[in-house]
Amino acid sequence: MNTASRLESFDKDSGPADEVCRILISEATKALLDEEFELNRWETMSLKNKTEKVMLHRVLGEPAANLEVA
Repeated sequence: MNTASRLESFDKDSGPADEVCRILISEATKALLDEEFELNRWETMSLKNKTEKVMLHRVLGEPAANLEVA
């Protein structure tokens, strides 16, 4: 929970200006997703009150193969 809180407040001004929503997740959360979402490896960062650096991934959305055609 603490890592999620740190990621939520981390560097909100980064990323494309037209980006509607930016979701950052840690390597630990990525491991739980089992490829359910398309991710972009972002960068390794030091987060407030964390001794180890955290690898961040940006959630881009569902993989094209998972999207249903209407």
